[in-house]
Amino acid sequence: MRRKPLLALFTDHQWVAPAVATAKLHAEYQSPVYFYTFYHHCQTDTRPEWADAAHGDEIPYVFGVPMIGATDLFPCNFSKNDVMLSAVVMTYWTNFAKT
Repeated sequence: MRRKPLLALFTDHQWVAPAVATAKLHAEYQSPVYFYTFYHHCQTDTRPEWADAAHGDEIPYVFGVPMIGATDLFPCNFSKNDVMLSAVVMTYWTNFAKT
């Protein structure tokens, strides 16, 4: 199926390349630059199996949603791995906020 390569091309063009270019511009002026990628997404019945992580998919993990379970806003089937990942992501973001 050619859907995945086409989606990857579109994603790189629309999101990744501009984000990398922006980070490089900031770095040229000796500003601290932080960049991360998040490839995981929760399992849900509303997302096709072929779909990868999308912009904003880290948000429930940042705020610990997997630790309390699915909500109306995030109707996901969170696993034990999701709970552990959420704890790690919250630690990363908290440490970043302290800098």
